[in-house]
Amino acid sequence: MTDLNTLIAMAKELNASDVHIVSGLPVRCRVDGSIRNLTEELLTFEDCENYGRAMAGPRFSEIEEMGELDLAQSFPCGARTRINLFRQQGSLSAAIRLLAERIPELEELNLPPVVASFPDYRSGIVLVTGEQFTNEVTEAIRHKTTDQLRDKYRDKDMLLVDDIQFIAGKEATQIEFFNTFNNLHEAGHQIVLTSDRPPSDMVRLEERLRSRFEWGLMADIQPPDYETRAAIVREKALQMGLDLPKPVLEYIAENITSNVRQIEGTVKKLLAYQELDNASMDPDTVIRAVRDLIRNSDSFMPSPEIIIEETGKCYGIDVSDIMGSSRTKEVTIARQVSMYIIRNLTKLSLPEIGRVFGRDHSTVIHSLEKVEGLIKTHRETAENIRDIKSNVNARTY
Repeated sequence: MTDLNTLIAMAKELNASDVHIVSGLPVRCRVDGSIRNLTEELLTFEDCENYGRAMAGPRFSEIEEMGELDLAQSFPCGARTRINLFRQQGSLSAAIRLLAERIPELEELNLPPVVASFPDYRSGIVLVTGEQFTNEVTEAIRHKTTDQLRDKYRDKDMLLVDDIQFIAGKEATQIEFFNTFNNLHEAGHQIVLTSDRPPSDMVRLEERLRSRFEWGLMADIQPPDYETRAAIVREKALQMGLDLPKPVLEYIAENITSNVRQIEGTVKKLLAYQELDNASMDPDTVIRAVRDLIRNSDSFMPSPEIIIEETGKCYGIDVSDIMGSSRTKEVTIARQVSMYIIRNLTKLSLPEIGRVFGRDHSTVIHSLEKVEGLIKTHRETAENIRDIKSNVNARTY
C-alpha cells in the first residue's frame, strides 16, 4: 500500500484535481477531467480502512456514527485538500479534492456582486451559531472575561447568527444578546439572524428579544422546489467534473426533496461510483445505484448517544445524570424526553430503548405517555423537543 503522503504528492505533481480511493480498484486521480490510475495495485478493504484512519485520525469514529466525514487536511508536499470519507457497500471510500494553490480573483468565483462590498466593513463580520454564542457566554461568565466577549461582538459591522432559536430559555445568554443587539442596532450596523421558526413561535424567548427580531425584514425560506433541486444537482455535478445523464439528474431531484446536503452527498458518492468502470454511466444502472444510496441515507438513524447529548444541552443536564439513577424532577424530565425522541427518530424497540438507559420497557412506556401528555399541556416541552430534534438532524446530515 502506497503511503498516503506519497499518493497526494504524486497527484500534486500531476496537477490532479481529485484523488479517489475505492476498495477493489487502484487509487485513481482526475487530471484535466480524465480519470487515470495513480497506482497499479488493487486496494483491499484493509487498505481503505488504513487510509481512512490516517486521514480522519481521532475523528474516525464519527464515520460509524454519521455515515460519512468531511474534513480539511494539509500534506507535507504543500497540498491543501478537502476530504469526504464515506461507507460504500460496507467498505470505506474517499473523495479527495486538491485545492488550487493560487487564490482566484473575486471575479472568477461568480459570487453575488454584494460580496465585493465586504472589504468595506472595516470592523469585520462575525458569523456564529446560537449554540456557539451560548457556550461563549457561559465560558465568559465562568472565567470573568465578559469584557473580551463584548469587544468581540459589539463593535463589528455585521453580525450573523445561525440557529438563533438555540438561545431561547437561556437567561444569561438572552441578556447578553439583548445588549449586543441594542449596541449594534444603535450604531447602525447590520444583524442577520436565521432560525427554524418565526420569532412568534419561540415560546421561551424573552418578549423584548422577540419584538426586536420582528423589527427587520423576515423571509420564510422553504425547501427547494423541483426546478431548484435539479439546478443544484446539475451545479454540484459540474463542480465535481461529473457528467450526469438527464434521467439520473431528474431522479435525484425527484427523490431527494428536503435536504441540500443529502443531494451533495449523493453526487459525491456517484463520483466514486463512476470509477467502477471508468466510462460514461448507463442511466438505468446509475439510477439503481442512486436508489440504493437514497435508501441507505433514508435508513440512517441518529445514535441514541447523539440524542441524549442534545437533550442534555437543551436542559443543561450532564449526560451522566440522564443515564444515571437520579430521580430529581429536572433529570427525570430530560431522561423521559430522551426516550421519547429516540422512539421518534430511530427504529429501536421499547426494550432496546430501555437497555440504552439500563431500564425495562415498562419504564419507557411510562416515559412516552408522560411526554405525550406534556406536549399537549406544556408548550415549553413541545418547544424543547422541537429544538432537540432540529439539533439532532443538523448533526445527522
